[in-house]
Amino acid sequence: MLRSLVGSEMCIRDSLQHLSKRVKGNPGIPIPTAAIVEQFVATEPSAALLSQNLMLVYIKMGFDRDPPSAMESLPLLLTNISRRPSPFQATILRMLLSLLDQHPPLLLPPVDAPDQAIILRWVHELTLYSAPLNASSTAAPPPGLSADSVERLFGVKREWGIVGEELVQRKLGGLRLLKANPGLFSSPATLYPIFLAGSVDPNHAVVDYAEDYLRRTTFEDGLERKLAAELLTMYLGAPPSAPGKRDGYGPVCMPLKVRILRALQQFPTSPSQLPLVLKVIFEGMNGAHSCLLYTSDAADEEDSGDLGGRGII
Repeated sequence: MLRSLVGSEMCIRDSLQHLSKRVKGNPGIPIPTAAIVEQFVATEPSAALLSQNLMLVYIKMGFDRDPPSAMESLPLLLTNISRRPSPFQATILRMLLSLLDQHPPLLLPPVDAPDQAIILRWVHELTLYSAPLNASSTAAPPPGLSADSVERLFGVKREWGIVGEELVQRKLGGLRLLKANPGLFSSPATLYPIFLAGSVDPNHAVVDYAEDYLRRTTFEDGLERKLAAELLTMYLGAPPSAPGKRDGYGPVCMPLKVRILRALQQFPTSPSQLPLVLKVIFEGMNGAHSCLLYTSDAADEEDSGDLGGRGII
């Protein structure tokens, strides 16, 4: 039936209403999750969006009703995830979140570089996450995360939110997932910031696992500057990409800042990163809420430093 829905919005709406009455109200009806996943993966990411949404609804329903039968097929949803709309990406990642405590860790299908970047960002956000005292949808994001990041992890109303030992196991699962798929995730420049975040987690099991990776990590020539740029951005945070966007995030927590400063002592920085380095130094000297002001006139002042025509007050 799902194959026949592609391209017919009226048919999709009618079928969705029919299936909702027949299937959602009867938990005894088996759902062919693997077959639906196969059809979803075969669907062009930019086409038949209503049909894709319907497929995800019933994939989720099938997973809830029979988790063992869905575990092998669900990782396939990561194929072309970077080309799918953001709401579909979030739905897929939240379903996979519940699989992260599986032993052995999940083996992922071959995915291209943009898909890998989505997965890496997701695990990084999960590793940075700390459950706030007020877990409502209006609570401020944890340090280092944006409002979009929290919504990606746990939904608009944080209805997927997890705490305590469950959160610990999901974090460990995310780190194991990266190590279990070295063919996809092998660059220390991309993995190091994630495991560095894990090294300051409140739970000792996450810390021990992350520290073990950090002790074994070596870097090839040329990767240090790329890594330094990533760590500087984590330390300082980043503004929204555009007015009204919710993807801006603040600095990471203080223990992670300390680890980042230690790491930056080992890595060379490029001249283009000098403004960020100066911000880090200025914050360390004057506090997190101090202001570093650049002016073109300050270079002539007695209390300023000359930076090629621009000064630092």
